[in-house]
Amino acid sequence: MYKEKEFISMPIDIFYEEFEIDPRNDDIAFDPIRREFYMIDYICNDLIIYYRLTSEEMFRITEVNLIERYNHSKKV
Repeated sequence: MYKEKEFISMPIDIFYEEFEIDPRNDDIAFDPIRREFYMIDYICNDLIIYYRLTSEEMFRITEVNLIERYNHSKKV
């Protein structure tokens, strides 16, 4: 079942005060109050446009990160 994304906008300075940015991926933010992950979609002037990640999207991102880390460790 496909669910359409609900885009949210917030002033950039407030966003960076309220959310934690993933150090491995600058496009992923964590809301420690709601305990949810969000994807930054677009930054426009003083606004950030973002949406909540689904469990499936988080799984895919984690999978890609693990594959990249594994491939990098084989090269070293």
